[in-house]
Amino acid sequence: MMSYSYLASPYNHDDPKIRQKRYNLALRACVALMRRNVFVFSPIVHSHNMATNYGLPGNYIFWKTYNKTMLRVCENVLVLCIDGIGISEGVAGELLIAEELNKTHQYIELVKGEVAVKFIGKDKAQETWDAP
Repeated sequence: MMSYSYLASPYNHDDPKIRQKRYNLALRACVALMRRNVFVFSPIVHSHNMATNYGLPGNYIFWKTYNKTMLRVCENVLVLCIDGIGISEGVAGELLIAEELNKTHQYIELVKGEVAVKFIGKDKAQETWDAP
């Protein structure tokens, strides 16, 4: 059975420019993963336009049940290490749900100046990005 990876990444911020930047980074990561034939679902890429264009909330509390539904059927979780990862309520919550569902997770970061990602170890993710 084919499945997909769930891309967890920070999003919510008071500044709409930062939310837009985080959306763009998640989108870039999705493109890079799809180019590697990794099927991926990003709640940020999926819901950003709904939030910005139609007024749905951009916070984790609103999207938690939806995200849990998507996490339940995914194969694994990929954590995109970008600014804000260490304080993201959403990423922390998604990882907690993933753990409850016995889903594995790995850390990735974008390759500077390219539409590409690289897998990194937990130690590097925590040291460089303050990842959970």
